[in-house]
Amino acid sequence: MLSIEDVTVRRGNKEVVRSFSLQVNPGEVTALLGANGAGKSSLVLALAGRLPVSGGAVTLDGAKINGLRPNRVRRAGLAAVPEGHKVLGSMTVHDNILAAILETHRESAIVDEVFEVFPELAGLSEQQAGAISGGQQQMLAIAQALASDPKYLLIDELSLGLAPIIVARLAPVLAEIAKGGVGVLLIEQFATVALAISRRAAVMDRGELAWLGEAVELADNPEVLHGVYLGGSVA
Repeated sequence: MLSIEDVTVRRGNKEVVRSFSLQVNPGEVTALLGANGAGKSSLVLALAGRLPVSGGAVTLDGAKINGLRPNRVRRAGLAAVPEGHKVLGSMTVHDNILAAILETHRESAIVDEVFEVFPELAGLSEQQAGAISGGQQQMLAIAQALASDPKYLLIDELSLGLAPIIVARLAPVLAEIAKGGVGVLLIEQFATVALAISRRAAVMDRGELAWLGEAVELADNPEVLHGVYLGGSVA
């Protein structure tokens, strides 16, 4: 499993994540919810090796990965899709995928596999990534992560800036990826999107774990989230 144990993350002089613990199991989606500024994106950057972990430990299938550079984290089996569907805009869709592949001897097969997941991208293969729509860029960002054949996948704000019809297209893809054995941590502000495809859910409030349990339990008790989103606390 991907184990986050008492992790603390600082940005400047401020602790933005404090003693946060969570486990992500292979083969299922775990939702991480919380209001803007809760520390979700900082946690993702720390897990991906882009921010230092100042306390605690992150282990992937028993091996410690915090302190590794981002490329080593990805090689260990953890791929992150940061918020804002970031892609290499001056490169083609095809070259964006190639750039993310770690197993170069399987380049052609991996590209074909990615296009099976997102057939919309196959017809855009030679277009510049910066010229395609926001929804297509989000597909490409997820495709890049899949191209590294990850054991665990972090998705930060899947729905950010996207039309509901695009979100409805992407959410089931994450569920299918999990069915294939990948552990998915879905960081999302909109609870209904994440809980519909998740097995477990956690709520983050001001850098700390405020609630952890089954996703269906959280979906049936929306008052648990109301305090966090409205600036209160979780009972």
